[in-house]
Amino acid sequence: MFKFISLILRLFLYTVQGFLGLLWGLIKRKDPPNFSCDIVLITGGAQGLGRELALLFSSAGATIVLWDINQEKLRETVSEITARGCEAFGYVVDVSKREEIEEGAERVREEVGNVSVLVNNAGVLPGKLVKEFKEGEFEKTITVNFLSHYWTIKSFLPWMIENDYGHIVEMASFGSFSGGPLVSDYNSSKAAVYNFSESLHYELQLTGKKGVKVTCVCPWEMDTGFIPGRVKDFFSGAGIKKLSVGYVAAETLAAVCDGKFMIMLPKRYVVSAVLAFLSPRKIKDTVVGTYGYLKEEERMENEEELTNVIHYKKS
Repeated sequence: MFKFISLILRLFLYTVQGFLGLLWGLIKRKDPPNFSCDIVLITGGAQGLGRELALLFSSAGATIVLWDINQEKLRETVSEITARGCEAFGYVVDVSKREEIEEGAERVREEVGNVSVLVNNAGVLPGKLVKEFKEGEFEKTITVNFLSHYWTIKSFLPWMIENDYGHIVEMASFGSFSGGPLVSDYNSSKAAVYNFSESLHYELQLTGKKGVKVTCVCPWEMDTGFIPGRVKDFFSGAGIKKLSVGYVAAETLAAVCDGKFMIMLPKRYVVSAVLAFLSPRKIKDTVVGTYGYLKEEERMENEEELTNVIHYKKS
């Protein structure tokens, strides 16, 4: 009971803090962001949110380094940035392989310079039930979505700590705080990202290195085509519209400029998300079931349909 009351109080304080922060943001006049002295590295930076972040950071004066496995898209995004008169470099790096991350980090240091802003954005979402995963598929999601963050941070954090200057941006998810069908691997990896980010945040505080910040971004679904159709079918019942990558990128940049540890997007659903997290299991199951998330096998006519797009009807 004491723990529950403590969580409720924390929720109340967090809500008040959020409203005060929003009010202060409306009152305070902010200077345009300036990253002219920064080298910003973005994983998964060739398209989607990564590309949008690259465009925003470059517009703010940053030198951009993009890592991606899609060489064609990588070339296009680098060309788009340089055409604007900004500096950008692209490297084909598979973040699921630690050796490529370490080799890529060394190349960046030698050819571009020391990275002062690291954006861990690369991610995958297979959209499978637990029993559908083939050998190594679940592990691949954990590796790309979480372990790669650890490996990149191990490569670039030492310089940041030594110079007491830098920022690490971790792309987590709304799903960091709950589970659901078809996202066992994805939500588990994003939960790990959030908790790792918070742990790193506290460790940096303990070192006294106040110049090194961590920002964890937890967005709802974006309009990138990233999420498989069957996952969309399951979770569309929540009634939350897809977010534009422009909105998420802009909010991310603002959070970095403000030194915020965590943002959840869309902001208006933060309190609802926390309340859902604190709800007793029976209540949560009832609510989730109402939106059609649960009992998918009862809505399937046979096992074959279970492997295709999942349909449901609201009760």
